[in-house]
Amino acid sequence: MNTFSSWLLLIGMLAEAPPKPVVTVPAIKHKGDNAAAVAISADGALVAAAYGGPSTTRFPLEGTTGGVWVWDRKTGKPLYSLRDFGSILRVEFSRDGRYLAYTRIYTPGDSIHTARTALIDWKARKVVHHWEADCFAFDPTGDRILVGTSDHIRLIELATLKEQKTLGISSPRCLAVSPDGKQVAALGTFWQGRRGSPDGLYVFNLETGKAIVTRHGENLHKAQSLAFSPDGKELVSGHDGGEARRWPASDATAKPRLLTLDTPLALFPLFLDGGKTLGLVTQPANGLHWDYDRTDPSGFKVEKGKTPPWADLHRFEPEAAEPRPVLWRFQDAGYRTFYARFRTTRGTPEVNSRRYVLSSDGKTIVLGCNGCTLIDARTGKIEIRLEPKD
Repeated sequence: MNTFSSWLLLIGMLAEAPPKPVVTVPAIKHKGDNAAAVAISADGALVAAAYGGPSTTRFPLEGTTGGVWVWDRKTGKPLYSLRDFGSILRVEFSRDGRYLAYTRIYTPGDSIHTARTALIDWKARKVVHHWEADCFAFDPTGDRILVGTSDHIRLIELATLKEQKTLGISSPRCLAVSPDGKQVAALGTFWQGRRGSPDGLYVFNLETGKAIVTRHGENLHKAQSLAFSPDGKELVSGHDGGEARRWPASDATAKPRLLTLDTPLALFPLFLDGGKTLGLVTQPANGLHWDYDRTDPSGFKVEKGKTPPWADLHRFEPEAAEPRPVLWRFQDAGYRTFYARFRTTRGTPEVNSRRYVLSSDGKTIVLGCNGCTLIDARTGKIEIRLEPKD
């Protein structure tokens, strides 16, 4: 091969090579699993993380290694812990930091499905209420919580736990409230006559309780996460298979903009740089899947999923269809899930749990990496790592 041909080959290889990460958060030895969901209080003083785990026995179901922990952000001192089992999809503080809520979902591998959203009074350090619900979201502007039960969304006043109104949607699996508290977006079932499919996207006016946007199709059955832009004008859905869509939050007819990354993993959206940049993070969930097996006495077989241990953060400019060449890599971000699903239906909520959260001042990212880690949102430098302790 002559020199000219060698140069052509080298140029071709460089053109095909993926961009190297600009910022890398290195793997660090730690005990236990990576966090499956994280949260930071509005004042930045408290950090919470949830970890999935198995149950002790079939009945009663009790947690062994999983649960929810809360730390003092500055010192890393553990302040509270609560054992639970299954896959924990979301943990979040209320706007004043008094309440903490989380959602747990669990299917041990057969027809049993248990979902629980628990509300913890932080001052009393106890669970004050729980619902059979697959999702929730706090109102960022008021003392209210929205809980997605099987047949609707319930808007509940925190002080009295009284229901203020219900929003009509079947089987909601993900909720997001706009920053001004005026709208809530939900993924759920879309009905045509007697036929329902899990590909509905709804936006409700919280004051009237009416749906102002109803959509279906667009691969929404693969969508498992939602994020409002800081101005509330745009809604981003994260999907299985490296897809995301940017939707006008108040227009039911405009086509969404499709964003794609070369990955089979689900994408989780979050806005960075004061809303100027959209981040999409890959979700390396090592989930369980099961299928019927007549040769086994139990009647089914369970297999573990295989995903890489790292997660990549891709950044998009507001009008861009392609990510700019700035890539963050979290080397140790893989996590386990405990929600078994059929091999043909892996697009379930646990693959896109809330594992990446930006502090209210925009300076810190909390993520389920190296256990639970806080990093500088500009440089990726590790600020503090938090470890669960009983």
